[in-house]
Amino acid sequence: MLNIQESNPVNMLRQFAEHYRAIFEEDFGAANLKLDNEKGKGHISLFKPFAGVTAWAYSIRFEQDLKFNLNFSSNKLLYLGIVVNGHQLHKYSNEKTYHKIHQSQNFILVGEEGESAEFVIPKGIDFKCCYVILEPSKLEISGNNNSTSLQSDLKSVFSPFLNKDKSFRFFGGISGRISEVATTLIDNKRTDVVGRLLAEGALMNMLAFQIEAHDREKNTDDLSPKLSKAELSRITDLGDLIRKNISRRPSIEELANMIGVSQSKLQTGVKYLHGRTVNQFVTNIRLEVARELIQNTDMNQSEICYHIGFSSRSHFTKIFEERFGKVPSEYKKAFIRNKQGS
Repeated sequence: MLNIQESNPVNMLRQFAEHYRAIFEEDFGAANLKLDNEKGKGHISLFKPFAGVTAWAYSIRFEQDLKFNLNFSSNKLLYLGIVVNGHQLHKYSNEKTYHKIHQSQNFILVGEEGESAEFVIPKGIDFKCCYVILEPSKLEISGNNNSTSLQSDLKSVFSPFLNKDKSFRFFGGISGRISEVATTLIDNKRTDVVGRLLAEGALMNMLAFQIEAHDREKNTDDLSPKLSKAELSRITDLGDLIRKNISRRPSIEELANMIGVSQSKLQTGVKYLHGRTVNQFVTNIRLEVARELIQNTDMNQSEICYHIGFSSRSHFTKIFEERFGKVPSEYKKAFIRNKQGS
């Protein structure tokens, strides 16, 4: 088992890279682990907008279960995160059984000095997860007034967790909103000014939503009165079901039966998780698949239109432009120009 000593996030990522014989690259305010061997494939990226706040994003597939033990230090780092795809297991050293962190479930963890926690990421899944790591000792060290104020506010908000005598864990509900923001961090491959601004904005939104979710859930025993966490967890699989049936349009009744909930619960769950109706969510998935096909295949517009279940090419063109700002043909040309220029 991999043993990680809690220290600054860059050093922790370096320990991962050494264990997995992965390529490790470090730059000012950022680092990246690239894995492509018999142990797995993918990357773990790190982004540090200012002192005391670091985003750590997984987009990786392991060929064997990743098991690692995190040994907590006197630094008492605070870990806020969400699993975007897949799941993760966690337990503290004094526990016998694992706790499962479900897909789209947010969590907060902090460990007491001298204790440890064990984590397991299952093999054979495209694991996507985002952590925001707060370093309390650095949250008031900065070079400009704006970030100093924000860091001080973060320290004030999270001080109840940091002042606890023992290790602490908070598992929240299923949150599509936090998951979507985290996806921006995970999928952001830009390293220019725009890329850094996108990452910083997503990180701040993720922190804000996590604080909001924790405050809401600690004051109520029922986050969503009509839906259990198990039902919400099943509804998070809706996107995968739509992709598997991309060439046809299952009715809401069919989708509800596939997931094992009632139609009304499906509608309620999708609205809660994604802020959209089921039909709107289905359309967005189809348009995202269309964009992937435009970028990665030689399929023409008609082939893509019918592949994703649209019977009208003109309707497909109209809503694609509404979603992405360009009709499919123009989007393809712009993508090729950008790719050739990079």
